[in-house]
Amino acid sequence: MAALSVRLRNVGRRAEAKAPAEEAVDLYRQLAEADPVVHRADLAYTLSNGLGILPVDRVREGVDLYRRLVEADPDRYASRFGQSLINLSMALANVGRTAEAIAPAEEAVALNRRLAADDPIAHLPGLALALTILGHRLAQSGRPAQALPPAKEAADIYRRLARTDANPVLHRDCLVLALTDVGTRLRELGRLTEADAWTAEAAKIRSSRPEAANTHNAVDVRPGGSV
Repeated sequence: MAALSVRLRNVGRRAEAKAPAEEAVDLYRQLAEADPVVHRADLAYTLSNGLGILPVDRVREGVDLYRRLVEADPDRYASRFGQSLINLSMALANVGRTAEAIAPAEEAVALNRRLAADDPIAHLPGLALALTILGHRLAQSGRPAQALPPAKEAADIYRRLARTDANPVLHRDCLVLALTDVGTRLRELGRLTEADAWTAEAAKIRSSRPEAANTHNAVDVRPGGSV
């Protein structure tokens, strides 16, 4: 049920996705009550992955469950906890609660920065995504100057990944989005010449890249965008 709801959401059929998502939550809640050791993580995943389907409070419940799970077993759950924080930030932004959406994005950045320091190959993509989300939340809150540093850092990480990772096409797609973000932030600050340089770099990569990779990482993370 949970997987079906996510597939329906990802093809734009969000109204149809709600019933299987709620059914999955009810099922895993019953299982978690009977055997929390085995099924609490399933409930946390189902709730936190309900972005765009379930109410925000359900997504927040998933974050709270992951917070407890990561305290008991950080090696196993830290990465999923980070993704749940990103999902909560996006869920809050999608319903217009932009100011509230900043804190989970900041927490996701801090968590992913610690993870990436220990294992950059595994966690730099997560850090770049968290920085992108934070930049968007700050910009949407009317704080373009504060949004610029995380946007630039995300672009720098994607540049590095596009040069060194085993899947460069995936990261080139993300880099194009990140460069465009930096250009937008600079333009909002009136730094038009600098903005043009960043957007020109994005255009150059876009025109020279192979067919775009189909990846969940290269997504529109604005409110109402694809998830």
